Amino acid sequence: MGLHGEPVTIDRADGDDPAFLETVQRALTHFVRAHAPDDVFLVRIDRWFGDDLLPTVTRDGTTRLAAFRAEHVISEARYEKDETGAYPEAPLQRPIHPPRDAVKTAQHAETLTESGLFFWFSGESAATRRGSIMLLELREGARGLACIQFGKNGSWRISRVEGLDRATAEKACGLRGHHS
Repeated sequence: MGLHGEPVTIDRADGDDPAFLETVQRALTHFVRAHAPDDVFLVRIDRWFGDDLLPTVTRDGTTRLAAFRAEHVISEARYEKDETGAYPEAPLQRPIHPPRDAVKTAQHAETLTESGLFFWFSGESAATRRGSIMLLELREGARGLACIQFGKNGSWRISRVEGLDRATAEKACGLRGHHS
C-alpha cells in the first residue's frame, strides 16, 4: 500500500505538476478500488496525449493497446493483486509498448492479463499546463475505455472526457464541482 493507503503509488518525476500528479493518483486509486483488477499496468508517457490513442477493438474481439511509440514511454510497471488485496510491484513479462522494430504486430491487452487495469498518464504537466489520463479495464470478457484530458488555468480542470460521463470522471479525479 502507498503512503496514504493507495493500492499503487505514483512517484513524482521532473516536470510533473504536483497538483496534477495528485489528481492522477486519486483517479488511479479510484479505478483500482472500484474494479479490483488482478493486474494494474501503469505507464507514464512523456507528454500530453489525446483520445485518438485510445486502445481499439479488433475484428477478432481483442483489444489493441494504445499506439504510443516506445520513445515516448518514460516508464512501465505492473502490479499484481496478492492474497491480501495489496498490489506489490510484479515483473513485467514483456514491454507494454515495445520498440516497433522488435515486434511485427500490435500488442493486445489480452496477451498480458485477463483481469487488468491499464492506466496511462502524461508527464511534463508543469511546463505544458495540460495533462491526460487514459485507461483500459479488462474484466470477465468485458472492457472499458476512457480518456480524460485536463488543462490548468489557475487550477486543474477537466477539459474533455471520452468513454465516461463527466460526473464520474470528476468524482474519480477528486474534482467534483469543477467545470471547464
